[in-house]
Amino acid sequence: MYPIALAVFLGFAVAYATDLILSNVTVLQRVPFLGKGDYLFPALTILVVWAADVSILGAYGLGGARWLDVVGSAFAVVVAAKTVDTVTDALTS
Repeated sequence: MYPIALAVFLGFAVAYATDLILSNVTVLQRVPFLGKGDYLFPALTILVVWAADVSILGAYGLGGARWLDVVGSAFAVVVAAKTVDTVTDALTS
C-alpha cells in the first residue's frame, strides 16, 4: 500500500512542478518536445525517481538493471498520477 501512496504523492508533486515550470519558463513553450507537459512530466519524473532513489518496482519484487528500475518506477509514478487525476476529474464532473 505504501508504494502506491508514494507513487501518487510523487506524481502529484512532479505534476505540480511541471505546471509551475511550464507557466513560469516561457522559453520552454517554444521547444518542440518540452513545450508540452506530456513529454516534460515523464522526463522530470525519471529525474525525481533517480534523485530520490525510489524503487516502486523493487517493492513488488521486480528487480533488474538499475536504469530499468528507475525508468520503470518513474513510469509507474506517471501512470498512478494520471490515473488518479482522471478518476477524480470523472467523479467531480
